[in-house]
Amino acid sequence: MRDYEDTNKIFGQNLKQLMHERGITYDELEKATGVPHTSLNEYTRGMRAVRLITAKKIAAYFGLTVDRMTEPMEGVNGS
Repeated sequence: MRDYEDTNKIFGQNLKQLMHERGITYDELEKATGVPHTSLNEYTRGMRAVRLITAKKIAAYFGLTVDRMTEPMEGVNGS
């Protein structure tokens, strides 16, 4: 069973990967989700835990569930 810190770390890694693969900047994601780019940056660096409501906004932007965002991904389609 994964702990809270590991789950947040995976979420941040997936967020970073998705942003990179889709060519999305922190500013673009901030405009689309309302999540400050400084927070987004901290999530991707594993320096800040993401709240559930925020995780839902980010996951929805990418067309994913929070569950999917907290599982290790090979690529943006999870393959």
